[in-house]
Amino acid sequence: MLDLGAKTIRATAGYFPVHSTGAPHNITNVSEKPARVLMTVSPPGHEHYFEELAKLAEHGSPDPNALAALRDRYDTDQLSTLTTRAEA
Repeated sequence: MLDLGAKTIRATAGYFPVHSTGAPHNITNVSEKPARVLMTVSPPGHEHYFEELAKLAEHGSPDPNALAALRDRYDTDQLSTLTTRAEA
């Protein structure tokens, strides 16, 4: 499910959304099956946020303070609750 503010899209395989830098958005896998997302980030750099987020969440819910610090470093706001596969 892709939430682009006023518009929610149930994306299917092959869907390719485009949004502007800084536009509020949220991606959620609402199915029981694993989902894969290929993301292109421009300008480069924000991909490191996701790399660091994956490390923080690899063993379940990350420490809230570490998560807040990560988001501060990458100027990123959370639009939904972060859940991990172990919690889902």
